[in-house]
Amino acid sequence: MRNHKTIWTLFLLLATASCGARAQVLKAPDPCDKATSQADMNDCYGKQYLAIDARLNRIYHSAMGYLQHDLDAGKSDAAQEKYLRAAVEDLKAAEVAWIKYRNLHCEAASQQYEGGTMASMIHSMCLSMTTEHRIAEIKQAYENGDRKLE
Repeated sequence: MRNHKTIWTLFLLLATASCGARAQVLKAPDPCDKATSQADMNDCYGKQYLAIDARLNRIYHSAMGYLQHDLDAGKSDAAQEKYLRAAVEDLKAAEVAWIKYRNLHCEAASQQYEGGTMASMIHSMCLSMTTEHRIAEIKQAYENGDRKLE
């Protein structure tokens, strides 16, 4: 079982590195490497995903807060207000679509392990990686100058 984890981890590292996040992945050791059983690995990766998902939620709400603040500030003309309202609605719609994508993508990724003890670990690892990518996307799109999302 440990061999499958190593192969999957290597695959995730290579896939993430090809997406431009190599330095970030290589500098952080995997806290789940200390797990000694498959049940421990499943639990660790599940908790790791929950922490990453909580971070995404904070960043998403921060981005939404900036957009809403700009709307509420009343500094814009009617056209700018229209664009800001559209930005808020589009970010909401994008997040709903992304959640659907994330769930389908990770379900497909873990399906090949269905019925095995590794399935939940593979699913959690996929959720974590996909969520980390979403965090990077939101930060790239909504952070600028003094506007920091975390």
